[in-house]
Amino acid sequence: MRVLSKINPELQEILDWWKDWIFSVDVEENAYTSRQGPYDCDYGTSVEYLKELQKAPHIGFPECSKGVSFGTEPKRYPKEWDETIKECDKKLIGFLGAKYGAVKMYYPKDGFLGWHNNANAPGYNIIMSYTENGGGYFEYEHPISKEIVRLQDPGGWTIKVGYFGGHDEPDQVFWHAAKTDEPRLTLAYVIPDAWMWEEMIADIEEY
Repeated sequence: MRVLSKINPELQEILDWWKDWIFSVDVEENAYTSRQGPYDCDYGTSVEYLKELQKAPHIGFPECSKGVSFGTEPKRYPKEWDETIKECDKKLIGFLGAKYGAVKMYYPKDGFLGWHNNANAPGYNIIMSYTENGGGYFEYEHPISKEIVRLQDPGGWTIKVGYFGGHDEPDQVFWHAAKTDEPRLTLAYVIPDAWMWEEMIADIEEY
């Protein structure tokens, strides 16, 4: 997993447009923040929970979370938001050359995404997250060393890129989780090929 050092101004403009819209509609007031699974943010992002998951086959999807997922069913937000949500995908898929959008998420304070590995949907990923004050983090288990690595949000937008391996790639299965102490946004997209992914990274950093 690599954190990009710079953000192309065109991409920055799209991300800020999304951020400004999200905060203008007051998500916590107007959408249902779902809590999936029986666990809270502390246990769902704990190493204890990770080790428990790893004792049995894992499909890939997160089994516990707290937040609002946009563009998924069932919808837990006003229908009139759909047009802006689709426009977000159109803008970012166009800029990134992405195959599809994997996540468009709003996390409230104490929101989280429990440990999971996305091995059911392997691919070259880009993850873009925002907190105003750096109160959130992304954490992962290194596929080879098994070291737990925490990437603290710096405040503002941060972009990470990495490959999430499939069930048939045990040395590249990428366990990860996220947690926040303040409202946090995440947008994640999957790029179809390695060369396109590398070109995308260059476009973002080497403008």
